[in-house]
Amino acid sequence: MDNIISISLPQATIGLEGIEIVSIDANGDHSATLSGDRHLYTWGRGFGSTSDVHCPRRLPSSLCFIQVALGWNHMLVLTGGGEVFMLGGNHHGVLGDPQKGSLVKHLCARRIERS
Repeated sequence: MDNIISISLPQATIGLEGIEIVSIDANGDHSATLSGDRHLYTWGRGFGSTSDVHCPRRLPSSLCFIQVALGWNHMLVLTGGGEVFMLGGNHHGVLGDPQKGSLVKHLCARRIERS
């Protein structure tokens, strides 16, 4: 059984010291943040066969990310080149499947305005 600890007062996240944070998102049991140099950091419950991570870890990728959005058990990331990548649970068999998820093509074609 999981050892779940609830925290009722804000606490600093350890592992992002010295990193300029430009956006953050959280949903379900996981969180993600983008740095000023466009790296993606994630922490929380792992997806599929990946283990849980208790402090932010940089996604090992040469891509530059400009936006991240989290769902309950999945994540979408947008690159500076306009590509969308999906990570996470595939419980309904449509995550990343272009035959079943035509919305992906629409997301890639649409320019997302940043506020």
